[in-house]
Amino acid sequence: MKKLIKQRELNFWHFQITGWVLFEIVGIIRYFFYNIFIGDSIVSSEETIKLLILFIGSDSFAFCITVAMRYIYRFVGKHYFTLRDTIITILLTSIVMTALSQTFDLFFQQAMGYIEENRAMGIYKAIYSSSINIIVFFAWSGLYFGIKYWREWNVERQKAEKANFTAQTAQLQMLRYQLNPHFLFNSLNSISALMDEDKKKSKEMLCELAEFLRYSLESRNMNMVPLRQEIDATKLYLSIEKKRFEDKLEITYDIEEKAMDYSVLSFIIHPLVENAIKYGRNSTVLPLKLNISAHVIGESLKITVSNSGKWIDPSDESNLHSTGIGLQNIKYRLESAFGKGSYLHIEPNGDFVVATILITPPDKK
Repeated sequence: MKKLIKQRELNFWHFQITGWVLFEIVGIIRYFFYNIFIGDSIVSSEETIKLLILFIGSDSFAFCITVAMRYIYRFVGKHYFTLRDTIITILLTSIVMTALSQTFDLFFQQAMGYIEENRAMGIYKAIYSSSINIIVFFAWSGLYFGIKYWREWNVERQKAEKANFTAQTAQLQMLRYQLNPHFLFNSLNSISALMDEDKKKSKEMLCELAEFLRYSLESRNMNMVPLRQEIDATKLYLSIEKKRFEDKLEITYDIEEKAMDYSVLSFIIHPLVENAIKYGRNSTVLPLKLNISAHVIGESLKITVSNSGKWIDPSDESNLHSTGIGLQNIKYRLESAFGKGSYLHIEPNGDFVVATILITPPDKK
């Protein structure tokens, strides 16, 4: 917090000094340009020095006034003000500070021996100078509040983005953890079914399940993992199912090598594989054929899980064994992590059901 306050102070003085130096330079250039190319009278070097001192003295006092205005606005800013109240405050402060600046200019000019002999011309110059000053102070105030509100808006935007990211991360973790009991229950059922048939295979399955759960624990704090890890975890699960179903399950992989390092959500493939086995073997002539493919298309990653059988809609009331949670979680996780450019699409294709995940990083859309 102290570092942020210090940075704000440095930024203010940077803009304050730079702005007034440029204003002073432009004013001097404008004055000499007028007298050399437009004015009728020739100004002596002594008069020029005196006018330069007046310029620098007047603008230096205006510099100090704007610093004082900053503290006034900071004091006022501690209370809630509407836009209308802010504009009125700026206008009144600019008028008061203009009067103070004009008073200083008058005494400074008298001290420098620069007194306008023509009374009417003196009044005209005073009105003109006051108009310029009030415009300058009003513009300075507008810039001050504009930068202040922009900075506050930027801080709030960053806080909102951080809060949104935190909420999305929490949501992704919550959805991911909803999947874990689901696949664990099914895996244990598979091992239990094999326990009496082949103890050796059931032991191998337990070891593979332990390895699978180890991956789950290691990746619990990682929403994104390389596709390579997801494929390895999927192969562990399918190895368990292959031991259970033996010749009743045929698995093929078509994974493009450059897709292996693509970042994906952890446990994004597993629910599709689990559903393919669960519903595919109830709707096809065995052996159940399961195909898993992944290819990079442009900047996107396309993952396909297809199985022989018929599509069974999870929302179908006759489907008593499905809640549809797994597929909904995939859709929610994809949308939360990548936006609407990434999606899950499932459709029947001949004798197969094809589930397609398309992942497009937000910065590549």
